[in-house]
Amino acid sequence: MRKYFLILAFLIPGFVNVAFAQEKDYINLMKSVLQTERKSIIGEVLELTEDEASNFWPLYDEYEANLNLTYEQNYKLVQEFANNYNNMTEEKSEELIGKFFDVDIEILKIRKSYIKKFSKVIPATKVAKFYQAENKIKALVDYELAKSIPFLE
Repeated sequence: MRKYFLILAFLIPGFVNVAFAQEKDYINLMKSVLQTERKSIIGEVLELTEDEASNFWPLYDEYEANLNLTYEQNYKLVQEFANNYNNMTEEKSEELIGKFFDVDIEILKIRKSYIKKFSKVIPATKVAKFYQAENKIKALVDYELAKSIPFLE
């Protein structure tokens, strides 16, 4: 599993740095790679039986699809921040802060809504391990994103 986290650690900075450059094809490629690596990490952490896997992965794909819509909103906000960086006004700052919190709340709602769904197809201990892995991956992505975005002056 450590190998996968190291791979993510090398991929994420490229993804985040390109976010400001807005190279859409490269960003889509990086998203695809990150999703594949994320799925590999989750699979390794959970050690699902064949029966568990057959029920878990379709639900996981649904979960990811729902989250990806919200992550896309987050990406658009980062682009909006980048576009306004040199001319940030008080009003735009307030607007972006509100939007970022709204996206965070939506992500939490989606994540929370799947706890019971996952618990129906895998044991609660594996659900807990799943969210542990998700939190670690999210922390890594969030760190790289935060590291690449400069403070306003």
